[in-house]
Amino acid sequence: MSVDDQGFIFRCFKAGPEIIRLAVMMYVRFLLSLRNVADLLHEIRIDVSHDDRSA
Repeated sequence: MSVDDQGFIFRCFKAGPEIIRLAVMMYVRFLLSLRNVADLLHEIRIDVSHDDRSA
């Protein structure tokens, strides 16, 4: 996937591509709930609101 394709895929999200990839990796790899992922992101000082998750 080229850089242009990545920009297109992530353009509708507030968070950057790196944050989205990290959240998806944690959700899938470790079978976590969205709340668990949000808590883990919060621990590394990345705040995710409920509105960001309800798409």
